[in-house]
Amino acid sequence: MIPDRPTKSRCPIAVLGAGELVSHLRRLDNTTDESNYEFNAFRLAGDMQATHVLRPTDLRNLVKLCQVLAFTIADDGWLTDGTRAELFELADELDGVTRKWSTESDG
Repeated sequence: MIPDRPTKSRCPIAVLGAGELVSHLRRLDNTTDESNYEFNAFRLAGDMQATHVLRPTDLRNLVKLCQVLAFTIADDGWLTDGTRAELFELADELDGVTRKWSTESDG
């Protein structure tokens, strides 16, 4: 079932983050085409300045951001069933990786 949402919105449907990294997720129209989504990634500094230049220290947060993006896009509902299942699986696999990092840093 496809949700009833407005079409042609350039506003993000979600603003997601991991650490200092932020992503604006947009849905381009109300089709179930995989190219229907676009997103960006940037680092937001403490002074609220944004940069698209990432550093090696951003890599863990980039993986976490990918996990959140995969889940959010799949959960939005505007994809084929196969693509949704693939993205949910990716989010679950990345959750295993990021959860491992959390337990390693705890102790």
